[in-house]
This record gives sequence, C-alpha cells and structure tokens, in this order.
Amino acid sequence: MIPSDYKDVLPAARFYRHPHRRLVAFPDGTTGFYFVHLRYVDNINDILTKEHALWNQLQTGTETLPDGEVVQVSYSLLDMGTLDSLFDNDDNSVARTLASNPFKIQVTFPKPDTFTGLRLRVGGRATADHGLRLPAGSDQPVTFTQDKEQTPDPRDVVFNFNRSITADRIFIEVLSVNDTEPAHVHVWTVAFQMAASQ
Repeated sequence: MIPSDYKDVLPAARFYRHPHRRLVAFPDGTTGFYFVHLRYVDNINDILTKEHALWNQLQTGTETLPDGEVVQVSYSLLDMGTLDSLFDNDDNSVARTLASNPFKIQVTFPKPDTFTGLRLRVGGRATADHGLRLPAGSDQPVTFTQDKEQTPDPRDVVFNFNRSITADRIFIEVLSVNDTEPAHVHVWTVAFQMAASQ
C-alpha cells in the first residue's frame, strides 16, 4: 500500500489492525510502500450491509429549473457535483454517485405539468440502461427505457414520448449494468421537454 492508502485503512472498522510487515523506501528515504497483512473483523457482513443501505439513501433538496419553476428533488448520495449540476443546462457540470448504482432521481413538481420528452447527458459506461417513469396521476406509471453501448465520451440520451404526458412526478434511473455496487454513475444534465402550451 502507498502511505495514503495505509493511513485510510489503519483506522477502518472493517479490518483487524496488524502492524505492517515491511517498508519499501523511495530513494530519498521517505516511505514509498507498506507491505501489510489484512483480515476482516468478524462482523464484516453487518458492516457491509449497513454501508450498502447508506449508499442507497436518497438526499432531498429543491431546485429552480431554467423556466423558473421550483421543484423538489430526491436523488442518490453524491461524492462529486451538486443537485444544481443536474439541472443547470450545462453539459460540462457533472454529478456522480458516491457508490449507488443506479443513480436515482425523483423530481416532484408543485402542480402537474405536461411533458413531451426528456434529455439526459450521461457517461459512456458500457451498456448503460436509462429508465424513466412518469406517474400520470395514477399508480400505473408510463415507463420508457433505453439501452446504450459503451462510448469513449459522455453522450445524450433523448426520450421522445411521441405524445404529451401529464405528471406531477418523474422518476429517472441511470444504471451502469456492467458495474456492481459500489460504483460511480455520472449524470451531466437532466432537461425536460415541455408541451408547447407550457
């Protein structure tokens, strides 16, 4: 382990603390690497279960959309970017999940709005599946999904509903299907396409 990793592991509750077995120094004499023996604590499964539950807790906040409407948003725990990064129409600002996969975003509108589509800008991970559910005033949501192959760069995923759908909540999930948790899922932009009358 490099020194920074060793310092991170040493106080971790998931490992029994064993002293390092050997050091390898850089030419200037500073420590370059630690050789260590690690063993999980006996209750490691309980610890990992609690961590997994924490990863999937949703944060809540409010956000002002470009048209001035204020919405309530529940979203996955982030380790990069902010809620504003999702809705600022800036394809250069990104939000990234701390560990959860899929990236979950639920937008609740103050009153039902009418939508004709949605644009997401997402990362290029292999075969990402992008799901969208619009509860149109009932418990039977309309569901849209798209599967995307891996690309070297971020790309847009556009949902064209081919009709107007009225909803007061929109659920979005961006799943990186080839990654297990913990994973980092990236979303740059969530942009709603409103009906012309809106």
